[in-house]
Amino acid sequence: MKGFILRKLVHFSSLIFPLSIIIFEKKIYLPLIAFFFGGFLTADFLRFEVRSFRKFFKEFFGEMIKKHEQKFITGATWMCFSAFFLALLFPKKIAVISLLFLSISDNIASIIGKLFGRIKIIKDKTLEGFIAFFISSFIITLFFPELNILKKLFISFSGALIEIFSFDFDDNVTVPILTAILLWVIL
Repeated sequence: MKGFILRKLVHFSSLIFPLSIIIFEKKIYLPLIAFFFGGFLTADFLRFEVRSFRKFFKEFFGEMIKKHEQKFITGATWMCFSAFFLALLFPKKIAVISLLFLSISDNIASIIGKLFGRIKIIKDKTLEGFIAFFISSFIITLFFPELNILKKLFISFSGALIEIFSFDFDDNVTVPILTAILLWVIL
């Protein structure tokens, strides 16, 4: 459970990406996000290639790493990739909404699903987590008046569906990128 809690805290720290997009100009937030992406990608490379770094990494972050991440890129690296991709290619509002879904809704879905989830939908995904994602993402959309109520419901429900069906690929990529594409289409 300690590893799960630490992982969720790191996940919440990804709020730095949408907040930096809101606060700063692109010439500041894009290099900032690129710096984080480069740092996490470098750490992944080093843990695969340098034995001493792998030992250090495992000692400090081992509890937070999921089983499939032990031999592949971490969720944190994928999160930074998504943030960079969205910041580079999408309008600010779309990038911000999509990253808020990732930083907040995906995290809340995981916490609620793990602590209170009883009704399994697919693999380890639960109905309770799905509902938590939907509600939290809908609340996020309330801060964006350019979306009417139907678009808010649609994008929130779609985001929750994307998260549920992301079991074959990291949801740190699928949730924000597919949500951004849907937002781009409906706006």
